[in-house]
This record gives sequence, structure tokens and C-alpha cells, in this order.
Amino acid sequence: MAVVKVRPGRGVKALPRHKYTPGRAIRRYCVDWCMNRSAQEVELCVITDCPLYQFRLIRNNKGRQPLKTIRKKCLNCSVYNNKLVKNCYASDPVEDRSTVFQGIYCTLYPYRMGKNPKKAGKMSEEQRGKLRERMKKLRAEQLKGKT
Repeated sequence: MAVVKVRPGRGVKALPRHKYTPGRAIRRYCVDWCMNRSAQEVELCVITDCPLYQFRLIRNNKGRQPLKTIRKKCLNCSVYNNKLVKNCYASDPVEDRSTVFQGIYCTLYPYRMGKNPKKAGKMSEEQRGKLRERMKKLRAEQLKGKT
């Protein structure tokens, strides 16, 4: 079987995939997967119903939520099947995988679940304490509502 490799496009600085922010990952996806590695084509994109359309140029994305948009695109790619999104084949290349997709990876893969893995579990003790107190209050209110 042929091994297909994705090569970096010219319009965006090529970085190791784990270094991309969600916005840059979207830009790389548009350049590499949609527009045949042409940054100019990304700027001229006419597919306005694509979930990634508003993020394709990186700039002017303040206040928008790229992680939710990536999640929508991943669900769209996997025919709205959560299991297929979770077990996406476009992950890091795996040596023992004997599929045509060996060596292909998607820059959106780390963010496919709608969460940023770089920020997972990084809370200060103060934040944890506030969260505990908030959860205690919510549980107490729920118990009062059930009785």
C-alpha cells in the first residue's frame, strides 16, 4: 500500500503540529487539506457554509470560538458520529497501522473534541477551591429542590 504524506503549504509557517494554536491549526487545515497547499486559494475561498470559513485567514478572530468550530468541522468530516471523531484515523502516524491513511495527519486532530489539550488540568489551588465551593452550593441547591 502507498503511504501518503501531507506536506506543509507555503502560506503558513510550518511548525510541529503540537505547536499550533487552534487558529493556526485551522489555517493549516485550509491550506493543506482544502486548497491543495495554496495560501492564495484560501484567501479566495468561496465555500462560505464551511464551519472554518470565518477562521481561514487567522486575523480578526478575537471574541470567536475556534474550538467549537473545529468540533463542528470534525463532526461534519465524520458524518456526525461522535465515535468516529474520537477514534479519528488522521492522528499521528502509527507504524503498525496498515491502512491507506498511514502517515496522514490532520492539524485539527488535537482539538477534535472541542477542547484545548494544552490547557487541560492547569488550575491553581485558589481556582480549585472556588470551584469546590461552587459545586458544594450547586449540590446543596439540588438536594433542596428534590425534597
